[in-house]
Amino acid sequence: MRTSTAGAARGRRPGWRGCARRLAGAAAWLAGLGLADACTVELAGQAPLTKSRALYETPVSINGQAPLPFLIDTGAVHTKIHAVASSQLGLKGNGRRGRCIGTDGSLGRITEDVTAPRIEFGGVVRFRKSLAVDPVLVDGSPLSMGTLGADLLSGFDVELDFPAGQLRLYRVEGCDQSDHPLRPWTSPYNTVPLKRSSKGLVSVPVVMDTKTLELALDTGSNRTTVSMKAAVEKLELDLEQLKAQSTPKRSMSSTGTQAMNYAKRFGRVDIGRSSYGNVQISFSELQVAPYDGLLGLDFLGNRRIWLSYATGQLFVASTK
Repeated sequence: MRTSTAGAARGRRPGWRGCARRLAGAAAWLAGLGLADACTVELAGQAPLTKSRALYETPVSINGQAPLPFLIDTGAVHTKIHAVASSQLGLKGNGRRGRCIGTDGSLGRITEDVTAPRIEFGGVVRFRKSLAVDPVLVDGSPLSMGTLGADLLSGFDVELDFPAGQLRLYRVEGCDQSDHPLRPWTSPYNTVPLKRSSKGLVSVPVVMDTKTLELALDTGSNRTTVSMKAAVEKLELDLEQLKAQSTPKRSMSSTGTQAMNYAKRFGRVDIGRSSYGNVQISFSELQVAPYDGLLGLDFLGNRRIWLSYATGQLFVASTK
């Protein structure tokens, strides 16, 4: 009785179809054990975070020179250097021209970008990086020597441990929100869905008294601000009443222009499973479409957070 295939009976190796079946079977077996496409997290680098004017800076070295304090700004598309620092370092223009746009829609001066032959932050090195140039001076001096924006940050998962003053960058592979979940810490934490734009900006849903807004997560802003447009269309507020019941305050945008801000208290604000009571929110003439406003450090600046650009999630450590 013949009990084998003709190929096997003659001692021949199985064809490519047989190999493919065996490989597929091995892959399924490994997947069942959790060994295939495993979620891997590797620490790429870390650096200190220093609080400055209610925001946070981290040291950035250009061309091996002494580190300069750069603002950590998840709400900035491009990394930029102040004109003063660019001049001191002797950086050369690269022919690209652009201008900063403030959150109020104001336009800054047109400047030529410069090229940093080598830029290092958190132990990570990038070469021939084009940097926007910030010419704004406040009272004769720069607000910051530079800004570390989404073009560099979004290449990693970013942990901002504000209480401990630490920035950590991670390389994340094979992780998702279902089969291979990313678990950042062993201690309790809250998970919030994170939307990522094509430019690397991220946003989260925020519920204010049962009405949901989409706010850009902006570590370059010390307070949460909602646009007047969203106040009317999403929160259904009366602007005249809002202005009449609030003492206006001036703020300065990244382009150096001033804007008027009005405030209103909300009984409850929810970000994921975290709830905040009796919260004061600022309203201003922001131009941040498609977002409804900016989620600033007044909510997150005293927490340990993890921005998972790789999996589209924001992790917020629970408070004790």
